Amino acid sequence: MQYSWRFLRLVYAQWSSLVTGSFSAVLVVFGLGFSIATALGANVPGSAIIQIGTWILAGLSGGRAAFVVWKREYLAKETAEKELGKFIDEFAHSLHLDSISFEENREIDHATKQLKNRDGQFVLKFNNTISRPVSYHIERIEIDGREQTTFGTRGAVLSSLSPAAFYCERRPIDVPLDVTFNSTIEFQITYGHPTHHTRRMLKNATVECNPMGQRTRFLFQRDEDSPIG
Repeated sequence: MQYSWRFLRLVYAQWSSLVTGSFSAVLVVFGLGFSIATALGANVPGSAIIQIGTWILAGLSGGRAAFVVWKREYLAKETAEKELGKFIDEFAHSLHLDSISFEENREIDHATKQLKNRDGQFVLKFNNTISRPVSYHIERIEIDGREQTTFGTRGAVLSSLSPAAFYCERRPIDVPLDVTFNSTIEFQITYGHPTHHTRRMLKNATVECNPMGQRTRFLFQRDEDSPIG
């Protein structure tokens, strides 16, 4: 309802400026004068035609006013969409996933010299690829179907052309030292201008890890980077 009233106010303002213009004002004054004269009983030649012409002029002015208001609002909307498009495109693919690695931790029993505990964590390494700050926020990370809930931080602002590393939760390793294991990682991240994120990154990768050889390979099953909204 508020938009209807706003539109009517804008149309009225435009219409009133049209009907009070130099030529329109003369016709309106003539029409008003003839109307008063007719009401007083004076016989004015062509008064009906002038009155009809005045109403037609008012109607045409109203139609033109509505078109002018629509055109002005349309052009303003088009300009805003173009500026937003430039703003979004400016940060397109500015946050790049460089690698997924697995860092292992081994705890040795000093008395027996035996392996007491063995765990590790996945590390996602990103890089800001443009020469201005980029902000990111991690919305969700799942490893083998289990959502990660313990984060040191969910996001940060990266300075121009700088890297960042995100450490996932530690997990026990229950395979022999020389055995390679596979995991599935899926994550969703928003990023963009430090005050307003305009992009969303969604990736799903199968990761092959060999902790002993410190080798990690990953293959994307899903790799999306698109504007938000």
